[in-house]
Amino acid sequence: MDKRNSVRGISVKPFLTFLIALGLVACGTDGTSVLTGKSRPSISPSQVILYLTPPVQYESIGLVSAKSGKHGSDQGKMDDAVEELKKQAADVGANGVVIQQTGESASGATGVVVQAGDVPLFFSNEHHRETINGMAIYVSPSDDGTVTLSGSSNLKSMSASAESGDPGSQYTLGMLYMQGTGTPQDYVEALKWLILAKAGANVKSDTYKSASTSIDKLESEMVPAQIADAQKQASDWYKSHTVTP
Repeated sequence: MDKRNSVRGISVKPFLTFLIALGLVACGTDGTSVLTGKSRPSISPSQVILYLTPPVQYESIGLVSAKSGKHGSDQGKMDDAVEELKKQAADVGANGVVIQQTGESASGATGVVVQAGDVPLFFSNEHHRETINGMAIYVSPSDDGTVTLSGSSNLKSMSASAESGDPGSQYTLGMLYMQGTGTPQDYVEALKWLILAKAGANVKSDTYKSASTSIDKLESEMVPAQIADAQKQASDWYKSHTVTP
């Protein structure tokens, strides 16, 4: 037996394989839900909408939280956590989650000790996990207070109007991307249109004020690289649509 891979006649490799497997299990995605109201029948996670601010009317169901289990990019881990958060909400019948906190946690205590003869072997797998917490709510379809849009043709019409430079349409389109209503949720695209809406609206208008408020809330949920990307796209759009004398 190769002494380099054994401890007092006990092979180390099987132990390492076992311990690594335990480490991978320990970093799996997990989530929790705590009821503070009355639960409803379970629904599909795809029906759960994320909110940065509470809708006008809603019923509080509970508190939900999730931690990612994936290795890789921060965005990948956060996407993983979001899916788990939606699952936790859907299990108690909530069709919405008001995001309250996002962040990162380090789990450096993920380790085990195995006695190999009289020599203890310790394996630790420190890694970072994206976390997200929120309030699970139920929103009646007529009470959500969000911007709604039905049909792909209407989305195309709104996009065309926004592309023409109408601040109101740009604001509405930005909110649709922000909420994931009628189109996949896309914070970068949302911020791009909200920036353009604010830039093109009268400073005393409701569109200007609403866009300013939404931009602040949206940027608080984005990483610097995403914000910079949205700002660049807005700048490029403005340059391409501005007629120089």
